[in-house]
Order: sequence, then C-alpha cells, then structure tokens
Amino acid sequence: MNQKQLSFYNNQLVEIYSEAISDAQFTLGYLKVIDAAYSLVYSIDDYGVLESIQLRQNRYISDVVAKSDYLSYYRRLIVLNQQYNRYDPFQLAALYAHHFAQIDSFDTVTVGEPIYTVLSIAHDELLVGRVAEVTAQSLTLASCPVMPVMQAARTVISKADIISIDLLSIQNQLMTALNQ
Repeated sequence: MNQKQLSFYNNQLVEIYSEAISDAQFTLGYLKVIDAAYSLVYSIDDYGVLESIQLRQNRYISDVVAKSDYLSYYRRLIVLNQQYNRYDPFQLAALYAHHFAQIDSFDTVTVGEPIYTVLSIAHDELLVGRVAEVTAQSLTLASCPVMPVMQAARTVISKADIISIDLLSIQNQLMTALNQ
C-alpha cells in the first residue's frame, strides 16, 4: 500500500495483512509514523499488551482492516490494560522515544548492541540477533546464543526481502537481559 492509503489509518488500531506471509496471518497494532517507504507499527499481543515496535516496509502491506469484532474486543482489552498500567509493562514506547526514534529506514538500523527480530520473505522463521553489518543492499544479522557455549550464526538478509524489523520487543528485551 502507499503512504496516502496508509495515512488514513494513522494512530488507529488495525489488522495489517501481508500477502508475502499468508492471507490468514496479520499483525494487530497501531500505525504510528508513515512515510513513503516505511511505517512504524506498535504491535499488540494476544493479551492487549504492547508487544513490539516494528519498522515495516509499506510495499509488503497488502491490506488494512480498521473495523471488525476482533478489533472491538482488543480495543476494550487495551483500555482495560491501560487502566491497570499493564499496556506497556516493558516501557517500549519510552525506550523507542529515547533510543530508537532516529531509525526511520532499514539503512539507519543500529549495528551492535540492540537485539532485533527480522521477518523476511526469504526465511521460514523469524530471525533474532544483533546487526553485524549494514550495506546498501543487505543487513547481516548475528544470532544471539542463549547459552554461552553456542556459536553466533550470521545471516545475510536482502533489504528488499525484509517485511519488518522489531526495533524493540518484549522478547528482545528479555533476550538482552539474558545475554548480559
């Protein structure tokens, strides 16, 4: 979808579909910042909690649904979580504002410390790790071994194949804590 089509849904809770993955799978979240090539998505988990903040390529967004019974249920669940201060338990929104707001494309992803989750059309599973290298055409991701004896594998991912990158997520925050 293009920027103009997506901007209609700015700051709304929506279902975001990508034909590149599967017609049945979608991301539940808020489209926050939308430019010509990328959208920032605040992804919501099954419990109505902010699960991740992801940078997503607009060209892989095939459809957006803004009205459904499913969304009505999650709107109520999110409000309940906000009332009890459970909506953003890992303070991802604040972390994003302080440390990641400068990332506005796959070219500006930080090499080194942060752990990212990458969804790519060229890989069957989510890739989790630290960015070891960024070139004009690709990202090299070094996996994060959970056990000290494991080797970190490196995966080169074409930027053209990347659907989304979780800049921050609950999972990645926990992985960071385990790898320190």
